[in-house]
Amino acid sequence: MFDSVPKAAANAARFVDNEERNSSQQPHETLLRQAHGAASLYWLKAALAEIDYGVLLLDDDGRVVHANPVAHAETRSDHPLQLAGDRLRTRDVRDASVLHAAIEGASRRGLRKLISLRMATGELVSLSVVPLAGISEAGSGAAVDLHPRNAVLVMLGKRRVGGELAIESFARIHGLSSGETRVLLALNAGLQPTELACRHGVAIATVRTQIGSIRAKTGASSIRNLLRQLTTLPPLQGILHREAGCAPQGALAGARIARLPA
Repeated sequence: MFDSVPKAAANAARFVDNEERNSSQQPHETLLRQAHGAASLYWLKAALAEIDYGVLLLDDDGRVVHANPVAHAETRSDHPLQLAGDRLRTRDVRDASVLHAAIEGASRRGLRKLISLRMATGELVSLSVVPLAGISEAGSGAAVDLHPRNAVLVMLGKRRVGGELAIESFARIHGLSSGETRVLLALNAGLQPTELACRHGVAIATVRTQIGSIRAKTGASSIRNLLRQLTTLPPLQGILHREAGCAPQGALAGARIARLPA
């Protein structure tokens, strides 16, 4: 009987000790989850800043929670979409219902949709609206929801084939001269050799010689094959800035990494 008293006291002491240990671990585990989320946000923003497509992330209320630098630049220009604070608008009122229906369909019903919006010139610009499902991660035997549900990804279509920075980097890798790089960019923009010669004030034979040199250096069998190489370049930007040691502007704005206790 008396032996059971110290045993009970010892068990109670172990119980209290375990409870204190668990309670002390909980804040640490919370900080770990917060740090993991902050680090993920940090790298996500850095990655999106390198992509040469406009990308916007909307929450389940349709508010823009993140837009990469290309999206900011596009929505400030003549693009059919405008970023008004944390809301996405259309310049043409006729497109408002199209955009709203696509975002609503993605957020509420999980529908993916490709839509086209009007520019002031009458040209159509495409963009995709994609639902992003909530992600749960297991921790300590329980699922912990780390991400908002019903988020929507809006990706703007490219209005040109191949980004200039990617093409300039391609030219540097293949050892093209500055004159050959200008010719390459012009060909990518759809200009014909005769138009190139007229624009640059040189003979057509000079342009043809430059094109021949570009093909030899890049291994392209024809102009068509050369342009195909350009269309398959990775959709990245900032390559030359990184080579020069410059960080992409706005890449990590607002991202913080939580400090953990030692």
